Amino acid sequence: VLVDADIDNAYKILEKIRVDFSQIHQECDGVAFTSTFSCGIAAFPTYDNPISLKDAADKAMYEAKHAGRNRVVIADPASK
Repeated sequence: VLVDADIDNAYKILEKIRVDFSQIHQECDGVAFTSTFSCGIAAFPTYDNPISLKDAADKAMYEAKHAGRNRVVIADPASK
């Protein structure tokens, strides 16, 4: 939850986190690797209750994964 962040600022924040996270080098059993993630964003009051907010963000996350992963997607209010 990003309190007082509008949808554009939320996107910028999560995009920076996504990029920075992908640059962290991990190691397990002597094997080096990096990881990525996808996420979805939904904003209040476009989605005006906790359930619709969570569902919209979840749907946007799955859209990000299906679009190739490693991306941030903003929920589309037209698909409510």
